[in-house]
Amino acid sequence: ISGIMPVPTSCAPTHGKKSGRALSTSRHVWLDAHDFLISGIKTDWRFINNLELGIKKSTINQNEASAPVYNSDFLTFMQENIGFEEFPPLEDKFGKIQFTRKNQALLGQNIGGIPSGQPLLVALEENEKKTMVLFGEGIWKWRSYSYLKEKSFEEFDKFLNNIIQYLASNKKRNRLEITAKKSYSANEDIVFSAFYVDQNYRFDKRASLDLKIINSSTKEEISYPFSLMNNSYRVSIEGLEPGIYSYQVTVKGQSITNRGSFRVTAFEIEEQFVNANQNKLKKIALNTNGKVYYSNQIAALLNNLNSDPNYSKVQESIISQKSLIEWKWYLILIVISLASEWFIRKYFGRI
Repeated sequence: ISGIMPVPTSCAPTHGKKSGRALSTSRHVWLDAHDFLISGIKTDWRFINNLELGIKKSTINQNEASAPVYNSDFLTFMQENIGFEEFPPLEDKFGKIQFTRKNQALLGQNIGGIPSGQPLLVALEENEKKTMVLFGEGIWKWRSYSYLKEKSFEEFDKFLNNIIQYLASNKKRNRLEITAKKSYSANEDIVFSAFYVDQNYRFDKRASLDLKIINSSTKEEISYPFSLMNNSYRVSIEGLEPGIYSYQVTVKGQSITNRGSFRVTAFEIEEQFVNANQNKLKKIALNTNGKVYYSNQIAALLNNLNSDPNYSKVQESIISQKSLIEWKWYLILIVISLASEWFIRKYFGRI
């Protein structure tokens, strides 16, 4: 398989035009941009550590068997769990693995039923150089077990094809594409659409995308999460004040961003309709037995209003008369005063 490089203890080069040709017998190795390295119990790790592949392993003279553990957070390319935990263990030299390049493990190591925290199958990437490393020999056992379980090699071969496609891909397209308008009205929903693909350039529905919006005037920042809708990610925003905004879309777990800017304009209903809709006005006039007048027909409009009996002058007068002096209240007050005087004089015997 082009791109697979088993590394025995003593090797010599085989010359070929394709990257990652199999190696045998010598200590001279030529590595191209994309390689698949498979180590084993006879691998010379002192030799591998000097190749500057981005990995180093300090080993002892002891072997270990590692069963695979699927990493669901692997985002480099899309790979489903095909029952990796049930696959038989692979053998490699015991030792601690260190990385000097950006990496992400697709499979971890399970030694004796305990996860070791060390990778079993890992992808490394730096600039345009890609490398996949499998720390264990005997991958043919996995393919055989997959056939016994599925009665077909299809699932396992898809797994290998994903690895080879990742290593062979030299496409230079953006993995994160954003669709958004440059200008929105204040009363309009601001919608962002994002399309994100893995390194094999297939849509990745496992990703978690965030949108950060920054007001250019106030420097206020607001974050929104994207939602998965069919084969894209979408987010809808409401209530932004008029102004100029910048935005940044990031993918969690990946150093991938996309930036841009947009404007929110104030909504003026008068500016939305600068011309009258003559057809609708005529239709309203017809339905109400009215008539349409234009700006050069003001005199005709006034004459029509003056001659229309529906607008004749109507005058109504209401006369209300009120006495300036409320004599009834005064009469009651006088009667009460005289009665009070009579009772007082009677009480003191003055009468």
